[in-house]
Amino acid sequence: MEASGPLFDAISGEPRADAYRAYQHSFVEHASEAGTTSVLQVSVVRVSAVLNQGGAFWCGRSQTIRTPDQAANARRLDIRGTVSALCLRVELSTVDGEKLYAGEGGVHVLSEFDPRTLISTMHMVSTSRSEALSDPEDIDRAVKLALKPLVSLQ
Repeated sequence: MEASGPLFDAISGEPRADAYRAYQHSFVEHASEAGTTSVLQVSVVRVSAVLNQGGAFWCGRSQTIRTPDQAANARRLDIRGTVSALCLRVELSTVDGEKLYAGEGGVHVLSEFDPRTLISTMHMVSTSRSEALSDPEDIDRAVKLALKPLVSLQ
């Protein structure tokens, strides 16, 4: 592969089209030489989850966002909006880029209600990406959601 720099712009985080095309061309060339017919790509991406009735909903998953205070839990039910969450994305395609399958499964929300501010305002605090990816049950659930239409998982 020719040197084309990083695949993503350091400032915006967006893919660099020229670098991606060079990578794609090189990949197809090497995959064809190796006899590869399809490619499975897996990524974890940040998405917006709908926050409604005290739960977050995204990528086929729902997660209750609880607080330690019962009175605050009741107020929490009135909050609507969006929160950031992680989603596992799976794509199966031919080496030429023809999409054969795409699926996704929600991993974990990236915000929780802050128990220090529940009395008056119901603020939220961020959860780190590493913390959100630390629970094996969340990962297992996301994989099952993402692959459910493709394979039967028990």
